[in-house]
Amino acid sequence: MKTITKSSILSVSLAAALLITPFSSVSHADAVTNEQNGASVSLDTSSANSNFVSDDFHAPVVMTEEDFARAQRATVNEFVSPEDIRKNSGGITIMSDIFYSFSGLGAGRSIQSNQSVTTTKNTDIYLTLVQYNNYGNPPTGTYYLKNLNTGNMTSGKSVSGNYDHESKTLGWTNVLPGKYVVYIENTGKSELEGNGFVNAFYNYD
Repeated sequence: MKTITKSSILSVSLAAALLITPFSSVSHADAVTNEQNGASVSLDTSSANSNFVSDDFHAPVVMTEEDFARAQRATVNEFVSPEDIRKNSGGITIMSDIFYSFSGLGAGRSIQSNQSVTTTKNTDIYLTLVQYNNYGNPPTGTYYLKNLNTGNMTSGKSVSGNYDHESKTLGWTNVLPGKYVVYIENTGKSELEGNGFVNAFYNYD
């Protein structure tokens, strides 16, 4: 399993490395149609969940047409550089419980993390991740923060391709207060695998 090491510029409040061994998760199977890029693409999800393994997420669920429509509005490979994080993280660091690892997430499925981070005022939140597919097919994952208090989702950030030798970071700035989990959708055509962690900073009065 490929894992990511936390850069020292992110936060001294977090451990030096991320290494999580996943456990089995039971889920169900259905069929779904993906209407991305103006074309209807049938995804074979009859056994999409049978390979899913993680102890850090709820069982995968089938994405709806509304989910796919929302994912189409996501930005693609909009990464935050370590320099930007260093420059923008001058506020108070918030302890985050979100450390995750998963494998075998089938196409057209979504998962929600068990762990969360709670904020009491507007916050910058960063998700550092790797994602890949061991069978050589470049995956696509779309990432959100979901507010458990309201059910609202942040804007989506899509990551297209294998990123397994170097971690990438996504950022949401000025996020409203609340209890947030990581929400991941497999919007590609192949299984998705990855791991990551969340850092958060109070940068606003």
